[in-house]
Amino acid sequence: LAAGENVILLDLEDTPISVVSRLRLVGTPDGQTVGQLIYIRPTDPFGPVAMSHLLDLIEQRNVTAIVIDSLGEAFGTEGINEDRDNEVGPWLRAVARVLAVDGPAVVLIDHSTKTADNKLHPSGSKRKRAAIGGASYLVEAVTGFVKGGSGRLRLTCAKDRHGTYRRGEHVAWLDMDTQP
Repeated sequence: LAAGENVILLDLEDTPISVVSRLRLVGTPDGQTVGQLIYIRPTDPFGPVAMSHLLDLIEQRNVTAIVIDSLGEAFGTEGINEDRDNEVGPWLRAVARVLAVDGPAVVLIDHSTKTADNKLHPSGSKRKRAAIGGASYLVEAVTGFVKGGSGRLRLTCAKDRHGTYRRGEHVAWLDMDTQP
């Protein structure tokens, strides 16, 4: 948004009011939010009509990024068992890959396992990991974010198809301060 690009947020977990409030807290001007953020709150499966609509939006608005928040909720809407490769794989090919073919970056937000021995990877099917065409990162809140305060995230490489980072390598810190 800050670079003037159009972004689609497919938000299955939050509300428009909350998203706009968070964007304002980190300094996003309302003009960018209103003019460049295409907010969609899907309640139905990603069938042919929904996919056609999304592909039209990508082309008409020159969308450069699509965020799906989150895979668990999307799978729930679709009736997909996240532990079954034969259900997860076809969805990733029919939705995430189809959206990426038109050019935008597709960011899939998923939740990692709770076990310490496998925290770099999401819960459920290994198809989620195999489908990654770019990179996957574990995002950990080292210091939680609060209104009027600051917070810190640590990004750790879980998978990098391009070989820029090693698995388990800490690649970035994100510090944000919402104080004026």
